[in-house]
Amino acid sequence: MRLGRLVTTQQAGRDLTLRKPIRRQTVNLVPTKEPCQAQFAIQWPAASIPRLRKPWNACFSPKTLRCRCFDSCWPSASGDSNLSLNPLVSPSLLLKVKGIRQSAHSETSCVTVSSMHRTQIIPQLPREAKVLFIRLRSLGDTILSTPLFAALKNHRPDLRLSVLVEEPNQEVLFGNPDIESVFLLPPTTAQGFSVITARATELAKIRAKGFHCCINLHGGTTGAWFTWLSRARYRVGLSSFRNSFCYNVRIDLPSRQAGTKQHTVEYQIEWLRALGLPSGEIPSLRIFPDPALEPKIKDRLEQYGVQRDTGYCVIQPTSKFHTKEWTPSGFAEIAEYLETEAGYRVILTGGTGEKQKLEQVAAKCRTRPVILATSSISELVWVIKEAKLFVGNDSGPTHLAAALNVPTIVLFGSSDSKVWYPWKVAHQLVQNPFHCNPCPGYRCLVYTEPLCILSISPQQVKQAIERLLPAHKNRSGNHPN
Repeated sequence: MRLGRLVTTQQAGRDLTLRKPIRRQTVNLVPTKEPCQAQFAIQWPAASIPRLRKPWNACFSPKTLRCRCFDSCWPSASGDSNLSLNPLVSPSLLLKVKGIRQSAHSETSCVTVSSMHRTQIIPQLPREAKVLFIRLRSLGDTILSTPLFAALKNHRPDLRLSVLVEEPNQEVLFGNPDIESVFLLPPTTAQGFSVITARATELAKIRAKGFHCCINLHGGTTGAWFTWLSRARYRVGLSSFRNSFCYNVRIDLPSRQAGTKQHTVEYQIEWLRALGLPSGEIPSLRIFPDPALEPKIKDRLEQYGVQRDTGYCVIQPTSKFHTKEWTPSGFAEIAEYLETEAGYRVILTGGTGEKQKLEQVAAKCRTRPVILATSSISELVWVIKEAKLFVGNDSGPTHLAAALNVPTIVLFGSSDSKVWYPWKVAHQLVQNPFHCNPCPGYRCLVYTEPLCILSISPQQVKQAIERLLPAHKNRSGNHPN
C-alpha cells in the first residue's frame, strides 16, 4: 500500500509527524501517562477508520525512546528519533518526532494502540517464555557470554534459555544450569552440502521450539538469517548490524566518552539492560567440568608423573591468529623459568592438530615439559582446572582459565586488552603499545611481521609472573601449597 503524505499534530507539548498508509487526512496521536508504559490513542477521521480485525500491537523502535517511564519517554525538543508502530494486520505507521508545529484537528474516531518501549521486552515476556541466544564464532566468545545467561536467570528464573553455538563450543555449556538446550551449527571452516543440511535441520528444531525472543549476539549474516527465520516474536540485534530487516527490535547502546572502553562482558550486559534487565553486579564466567572425564584426565596426568597434589602450571602456546601467537622460544624460556625457579611442573596444552607447535616449544627447553594435546575442550577444562597458573596468548583457553578461577598471564598482540582481558580473575597482562593496535588481526597491515606480539620479551613475562604470584618465586625449588 502506498504511503500517504506527512501530517502533523501537536499533543502533550510535542509534535509528531506521521506517515500513514491511508488516505490523506490528519491523524492525532494522544499519549496517556502510565508508569513504565506509554499508551496512545490514534484518532482517525471518522470517514476513514481502517478495517481492523485484530487489536493493534505497537512498540517503540530502538532509535526512539529509551526511558523506563513516560516522563522521560519524549526526546528533547532538539532530538530527532523514530518511532515504529507495527500493527498485526495493517502496514506499519512511521512516526517522526520533530519540532513543535501547529496543525488543524478534525472530527475523529479512536483506535487504541497499546505501546511499550520497544526495547523493554524482558519485563513483558510471559512466564516461562523461551529465549534463544545466538552466539556464533569462537570459543572465547561463547565463554564470555555465560555471565549474560546467569544475569538473566537471576532476574527471571522462570525464563527458559537456549543457545545456538558452533561446534565444538557447546562443550563449555555442559551442565550449565542457566541453559535448557543447546543448538549446534558446523564450524565456519566446514564446507559442502552437509553444512547446508545441518543448518536446515537446526533451523527446523529452532522453529519447532516456538521461541518468544531471539537475541543475536553476533552481527554476521548467518546469525541474522537464523534470527529472522526463528519465528520468534521479538528478534533482537544492534541497530548497527547488517541485514537490519532481520530484526524487529534494534538496540542503540548509550554512547561512551571518547577513549573509554568496556570489557566485552560489560558491553553485552548493556544489551540486556537495554531490554529491561535492572542494573546490578555482573556475574563471573561460568564453566561446569564434566565429572565423567575427571578419572580419565587424572590417569593421563599420572602417566606423565603429574600427581593431583603436584603443583603444575599450564602453558597454551597456540592461537588461531598468528598476530596473537608468541614465539616458541619465548614460551620455552618461560617453561624453564617455572620449573627451575618456581618449582612447578609445566604442561604444554593444545588441540590434537596443534601437537607440532607444542613439540617445537618442548624442543627448545632444557627441561622436559609435559606435552598434552587434548582431544576435546572438556578434557582441557580438567587439565586447566587443577593448575596453579595459566600462561597463554589471547585465546579461548585463556578465558577457560578465567572461568575456572585460575591465575592467568595473558600475552596480547593485535587484540584490545581493555576489551578482552580475563574477566573477574587474578591476572596480569603483557602487551607493548603500538599505534596500530588494536586491529582485526587477520594479518599485519603495517609491518612485515606482527611486532605487537613478537616484541614481547621473556623478561616481561617473568616479571608479570612475579607480580601475580610473588610467593611462587621460591629459589629452593619447592612450590608453595
